[in-house]
Amino acid sequence: MYRPFLLLPLLLGFFSSASIFSSPEADSLRSLIERAPNDSSKVWLYHELSKVFYTTDQDSTLFYLQPALALSREIGFHKGEAATVLQINVSHIVSGNTDELTRMLSEVVPPLLQHKDLGPFRGKLLSQIGNQFLSNMAHDSAQYYFQLAEIANIASGNAYNNWGVYSDMARVYQTIGEDEMRNLYHKKAYQLTKEKQIRMDHGFVLYYLLLYAYKDGRFADYATYMEEYRQFTQREDGTNNSLIHPFYFADKEETNEEKLEKALSILKEQIRMKHTQSVMNTYSDLANLKHEMGDYEGALSYALKGIKIVRDIRQPYFETGFLAQVSENYEQLGNYKESLRYHKMSVQLNDSLHVKEAQKNFQEMRVKYETEKQEKELAASQFALEKASINNRALTLTASLIGVLAVIALYFLYFKSKTNRLLEQKNTTIAHSLEEKETLLREIHHRVKNNLQVVSSLLSLQSDSITDAEARQAFQEGQDRVYSMTLIHQNLYQTDNLTSMDIKDYIEKLADSLFHSYNIRQEHIQLSIEAEPLLIDVDTLIPIGLILNELLSNALKHAFPSGEEGQIDVIFKQEQEALLLAVKDDGVGIPESKLTDHSNSFGMTLIKSFAKKLGAELTTDTQVGTTLSLRIHNYQLAS
Repeated sequence: MYRPFLLLPLLLGFFSSASIFSSPEADSLRSLIERAPNDSSKVWLYHELSKVFYTTDQDSTLFYLQPALALSREIGFHKGEAATVLQINVSHIVSGNTDELTRMLSEVVPPLLQHKDLGPFRGKLLSQIGNQFLSNMAHDSAQYYFQLAEIANIASGNAYNNWGVYSDMARVYQTIGEDEMRNLYHKKAYQLTKEKQIRMDHGFVLYYLLLYAYKDGRFADYATYMEEYRQFTQREDGTNNSLIHPFYFADKEETNEEKLEKALSILKEQIRMKHTQSVMNTYSDLANLKHEMGDYEGALSYALKGIKIVRDIRQPYFETGFLAQVSENYEQLGNYKESLRYHKMSVQLNDSLHVKEAQKNFQEMRVKYETEKQEKELAASQFALEKASINNRALTLTASLIGVLAVIALYFLYFKSKTNRLLEQKNTTIAHSLEEKETLLREIHHRVKNNLQVVSSLLSLQSDSITDAEARQAFQEGQDRVYSMTLIHQNLYQTDNLTSMDIKDYIEKLADSLFHSYNIRQEHIQLSIEAEPLLIDVDTLIPIGLILNELLSNALKHAFPSGEEGQIDVIFKQEQEALLLAVKDDGVGIPESKLTDHSNSFGMTLIKSFAKKLGAELTTDTQVGTTLSLRIHNYQLAS
């Protein structure tokens, strides 16, 4: 029998030098796979190996899931087959491969669902089908499959998974405008996640409960869920770095007056329910809103109320913010004396908090020092007693003298060893702290990249349902712009350099993506890149990347109509105090009349906006083809 998964060891040997396959964890799993028998354990090993590449390379993920699928089918392991199909579908969703996803859900999944022994994966596959129907606005079919998923999760003993099913059902009812049913299913999801208190799950459900309570004007519900969300995400010191403010949920067309009316309704409910800290947060929001509306008296009133409440609940960390608000609003009202007084209070309190923190650290160090000092004094006292004893017996006990000298030598060795250990522990702590910070920064880049990929996938899914060519092209251009930023964050978390990227490497990857996006072969349109090896800081690289995306896209779309061949040159180099970026083509060129019209397009508006941010001068030459150049003055290279 032909077994495609048995070819994997040969393929692994072929690819062993490729960086995408190289990691200690992957090598270890490959070794286990080679020795494993062809049973269910090998299927799960393939799954673990695919996960190694999930966040970096979807092609590699799919590469390892294919033999898992083949083996599951050969040995009749239906649960493993369902798990593999589920993960393949997720990989297609992440990479935006909607055609293959549709094929899998319509051709592969239905026959698989005929088997009974799929475990928890039956409900997840049914949910995937439901979401596919929901994305196509087939609401009745989506409801039908979500209901099947709910039944399957209960039958397999995985009822908790229904929190996601209920959230999807709420999306269906939101889409068709049945608010009561939408709220009912959100509450059903809430009841499940509240029990386990898993942060990602319960935080997700609370967010949507808050969103629709705000939009429906159910301010008592909003106040209740906000208090729960605040407590759920609060740190031990009482602060909260993920607090949601009500104005996050406001529609773009909602006026400040409408926001104010809703905020006051929320405040009324919070005061009635005695949610003191939530009241404090709302005072801060109201002070900011009143300030934005130009009502400095109103803003001042709410900021002063905030100061009173933080003093009542003894939260000095929040008081500094209110003091700054009071000072700012007094300044706007022309009362500079009071503004200065509150500014000084804010500075003094902030300094005081820093002093208290320093005192706390100092006290901890002092206790440690006193403990070490007592240990040393005790050791010195013991040493003195031993020395006296040795002197008393020195004349008669030569052998004892030698023994005591040996003890003294061992003590000094111990003391020296202890000192070395303490130094080693401190060095280890410092190194660990640096490693944690690097890991955190890498995780931030990773999450930003993932979020941008989700945005790109959503744009791709939405464009599939659009028939208008111009609108579809606009979505494609949006995906290209998102990818230009995704590429930066992906590179930053995959390399040791977390704050900058080689510009030549970036240009090559971006150009390759755009050629693929517009289905252009490089033997048809030649690309020449002349770029100095400069490491560009991420704050400079993002606007440069967006500008470059627009310039290359324009050249690929307009320079060579009717399938003409040609060449595009990209130049990036440092000239004295500036960076030069130029994109030139030998195409048909842009007439002056068209160039004027083109200057009002969204792409050119984007280029001019980022050029202004970079302090760049934009010039255009249309004598031979088209050349657009920027001399960038506000930039930062890697330090």
